[in-house]
Amino acid sequence: MPFIYHIKLVKMFGDILYPLNTLREINKDTYEFHTSKYIHRKILMEQKIPVLNCLWNDVLHCSPIDLRLIYKALIKAGHHKVKNIEFFKIPIELLKDIKFVKYKFEKEFFDKEKKAYVLTTEDIEPLTISSYRELNKLPNKTIEWYKWCAENNKGIPLLFRYIPHIFVKGNIPIKEVDVCDWSN
Repeated sequence: MPFIYHIKLVKMFGDILYPLNTLREINKDTYEFHTSKYIHRKILMEQKIPVLNCLWNDVLHCSPIDLRLIYKALIKAGHHKVKNIEFFKIPIELLKDIKFVKYKFEKEFFDKEKKAYVLTTEDIEPLTISSYRELNKLPNKTIEWYKWCAENNKGIPLLFRYIPHIFVKGNIPIKEVDVCDWSN
């Protein structure tokens, strides 16, 4: 059975994962805590996602790759002070009534000339339960990115750079999904 993966966030409540813009209406404090990661990328929060016709924060950002593979790649690249992360292992069938797409993330999407993030319909692949495929290895560009950050003492890199994202336009029930530790 294929899965998608989502980091178990700090300050989480309840048994449903909500996109940030939905969370703002439900729990303002938790919303503000989680939007703090965009402090230097606020423009990203207004990024439109083609195909889904919504904003970056109107979707949940999931991974098609088991996060244990990310952990192993970080260690192999030389990042030895990696803190523990728990994540949800979500059966793809839970998305049967929810729109979701794959953001391919094959290239940088920050346009330095326009000083804006640019996503096009070519960057987005519509998905269904039957067309979704879980990935079993990290893109080479991601592994090179991890190595570069370690070799240049840049600290822990953005974990999902160049890894396709699964954008889910809706809430995901997590009451009965497995919670995993990425270092096991």
